[in-house]
Parts: sequence; C-alpha cells; structure tokens
Amino acid sequence: MGLSLDRIADQYSVALSDINAALAYYSDHREAIDRDIRDNDAFNEALEKASTQEEKRKLVASYEWPDRYGSTRTKTSQEP
Repeated sequence: MGLSLDRIADQYSVALSDINAALAYYSDHREAIDRDIRDNDAFNEALEKASTQEEKRKLVASYEWPDRYGSTRTKTSQEP
C-alpha cells in the first residue's frame, strides 16, 4: 500500500506523534479538507485554461481564499 508511519517519520524527519496528530486532524476534518482539494484543483484548471492575463487576474481576484481557521475571505476584500 504505502509507507509505514515509522518510515515516513524517518524519511521526512518528523516525530511519529506529529504524523499521528496530522492523521487524526485529517480524520476529524476529512470532508472539508477533501472539498478544499477539489476546489483548488478546479481553480488551478480554470487558471490554466484562462487565455489572457486579464482573465487570470479576474479569476484570482474573484477566488475565495480559505484562511487557516476555516472561514473564507476574498483576496480583494482583505488585502490592499
């Protein structure tokens, strides 16, 4: 299947407890994390399909950027 937790810890120089904490966090927030991944994939695909810089600029300006605490904000409403 994949690497063992011990092997991951060794390969990336992280504590086994940190890996377990990350897995627990993912388990508790799987739906939101998976949704964010899908949303990011869709945004990146749209950005790649945009043919002009103006289209790309509008797309980026309209994107809702999630913050680390779970709420969302639009880039243009929060940044100068």
